[in-house]
Amino acid sequence: MNKRTYHTVTHLSLVALCFLLMAVTGCGKGEVANLVAEANKTKIQRAMNSYLLYQSRIHKAAPSKEELIEFIKTNPNIDKNLAFMGIDRDTFEENLISDRDGAEYFFRWGTFIKRPGTNEPLVFETVGVDGKYQVIWSDGEVEEYEGKECEDLKSGKFRRENQGPDLSPTQSR
Repeated sequence: MNKRTYHTVTHLSLVALCFLLMAVTGCGKGEVANLVAEANKTKIQRAMNSYLLYQSRIHKAAPSKEELIEFIKTNPNIDKNLAFMGIDRDTFEENLISDRDGAEYFFRWGTFIKRPGTNEPLVFETVGVDGKYQVIWSDGEVEEYEGKECEDLKSGKFRRENQGPDLSPTQSR
């Protein structure tokens, strides 16, 4: 099992365990809020999770920045989600700009993420820092990539081995 597969299986197992514990023990709103807040500490996390929120509510991938913004700003059924995620509707667009490089994130618009079956790179820094670009995968893991490797991920070119790309130690990050 490669590193990516192990991380994805571990992450999904922990998420499943949390939901099971909430069902069995009657987890309160405070615990749920803490779990969601932990997964939304950074702008790139909030950007990716907003994309996945759109997908989970609309049942299709967000096709564009404009549609995602419209959904976040106007959908009355996501108030609790946004509160847990720490997102203010009025300032949502700030979450689409990287704190590290000051540029708008690149999204792979129209990419449908089938959880837990797939794990794909979803949101990318566009300028990066010192030649490295942060990329967040649909499982929530943030990694740094350089040049061509980042461009390949943006275009959807990555090797699938057990539902993840080849991130063997011989590759640069």
